[in-house]
Amino acid sequence: MGRFADFGMHVPACEIRERFTSERHPYERAISLAYFRFGSRLERGRPSGSFPELLDETVKKGNCAGAVYYTIDGQVIVDDFIRYESLGADLQRISQRIGVVIPDELPKAKTTYRQDQRPARDILTTAQKETVYSFCRTEFELLGYER
Repeated sequence: MGRFADFGMHVPACEIRERFTSERHPYERAISLAYFRFGSRLERGRPSGSFPELLDETVKKGNCAGAVYYTIDGQVIVDDFIRYESLGADLQRISQRIGVVIPDELPKAKTTYRQDQRPARDILTTAQKETVYSFCRTEFELLGYER
C-alpha cells in the first residue's frame, strides 16, 4: 500500500481528492506560522521587527487559513481529517483503513522555533483572534473549533 510520504506537504485540494488531510486549530496554525517565519528570519540573520509585530502581520495576511487545501468551491473534497489535537488516534484510524503502518515515534519537523508554549488563545489578542476567525470561518464551523 501507499506511504504517508507520498502525499507531500501543503498539497492543493485538486490533487487530494479521495484522500485525507491534516488540520489544526486556526489560532495554533497562526502562532506556529508566525514563529516559523520569525525563527527563519533570525537564522538568516535578517530579523525585522519583534515577534508580536510579525505575529500581527501574519494574522492580517490571512495565510493561516487551511480550507484552501481541502475544499473546492466551498465543498470539502477529502474523505477524512487528521486533527493535530488528536494526531495519534487519527493516524491510527486512517492507517488501519488504508493499510499503512504508522511508526510508534513520528518524526518532528519545524518544532524548534516556537518559544512560547502557552496555548495560542492565550498568546493572540482579541483583535487577532477575530481576524483569524474571519479568515478561517470554514475551519471553525467544519471542525467545531472554539473561538
